[in-house]
Amino acid sequence: DSMPALGLLGMICAGPLLLYYLKNINEPSLPVRRLYLHFAIALPLALILPFSSDTMVRWFYIATVIQMAVYLAFCFQIVFVHRISPYKTWQYLLCASLLVFWLVFLSQIFVEGRIAYLTGTIIATVMLYAILCYGFMVQKVFAAARVVKAAPDKISDIKQQLIALMEKDRIFTEHDLTIAKIAEILNVRPYLITETLNVSMRQTFPEFLNRY
Repeated sequence: DSMPALGLLGMICAGPLLLYYLKNINEPSLPVRRLYLHFAIALPLALILPFSSDTMVRWFYIATVIQMAVYLAFCFQIVFVHRISPYKTWQYLLCASLLVFWLVFLSQIFVEGRIAYLTGTIIATVMLYAILCYGFMVQKVFAAARVVKAAPDKISDIKQQLIALMEKDRIFTEHDLTIAKIAEILNVRPYLITETLNVSMRQTFPEFLNRY
C-alpha cells in the first residue's frame, strides 16, 4: 500500500520549514539562501515518487522519518540555545507538535494499513488545528514585527562593545556563538545587535564573525 507516499513531500519539508522559521526568529541576519538548500531534496523526490514501487516508497518513508528526526534535534537545539528569544512558548509548542507528527509517522512504519494512515492523519490535523488556535489566541505570534530604531549614540556604543568583545575578550572562540548570546552578555535586546551590524557596520552576523 503506497498511500503514505502522499504525505512524504510534506514530511520531508516539515523539518526544514520549522528550522527556517526558528532561525529567522532567533538569528534574523542568517543568509536565507543557505536555508533554501534544505528543501532541495523535495524536488527530485516529487519526480521519482509517481514511478516508485511500494518497496521503494517504504524505503523513502523510512529515510524521511530519519531525516525528520535529525531536523527535530536541530530545532530543539536552537530553542534551547537562544534563551533570550521572542515567543518562547510558541517555539516550544511548534517543536513539540513536530515531535508528535514524527511519532505518528514513525508508528506507521510498524503499523501499516488504511486505518493506521487515517488515524495518523486525524491526529496530525487535530494538532495543526490546536497550533493555529493558540496562534490566533496569542495574536502577537502573527503580528508584523514592529520596527524600532535605536538612537545613533546607542548604536555607536554597542558597536564599540561588539568590537571589544571580539578583539579583547576573543568571544568568537566560543562554540555556538549567537546574536542572543551576545545580547545577553551586553544586556541589550537582540534586535539592537542586529541593527548595529546591519546598519552601522553593514554586515550580517556570520560575516562579522568571519572577520575574526
